[in-house]
Amino acid sequence: MLSILARLKRHKDEIGSACAIIGILVASAGFYLTISQVKATKEALQASNVYEIQRDARELISEVTTESIVRKAIRGEPLEDSENEKLRTHLWKLNNFYLSVFRQAKAGGISNDFASAFQRDFCDFITYPNIDRTWAEMGRTGLVGKAHNEMKAEWCK
Repeated sequence: MLSILARLKRHKDEIGSACAIIGILVASAGFYLTISQVKATKEALQASNVYEIQRDARELISEVTTESIVRKAIRGEPLEDSENEKLRTHLWKLNNFYLSVFRQAKAGGISNDFASAFQRDFCDFITYPNIDRTWAEMGRTGLVGKAHNEMKAEWCK
């Protein structure tokens, strides 16, 4: 027993170095596993978000495009006052949907590739004259706020 203690004492520097190396390896493995877990969690979250966004988009597009007012606005036809009110309601829903996609993209909740498809769609959509005019009216009445304008500025450069 005494000789073992004497050997350990003689080789304490080597033993200390070996323990430090083993400690670093164990910590590195733990760090790698943690990073892998975070990455897997992020991918699962993004997949879930994509599914929800696609489902919401289908429902919203189905609701909004069945309205002849939206199709009429896109074609650039003049709208009656009562139609303008309905158009504002539909655009308010669409703008808030796009804003939620924009915020998910900013937070990393969806991939940039997925977000860019909605970005192109949004920027194309708001360039129609009736839509652009209604966006400006909504801005004056507070239905389009600072966050919406930030989205438009960032997405439609």
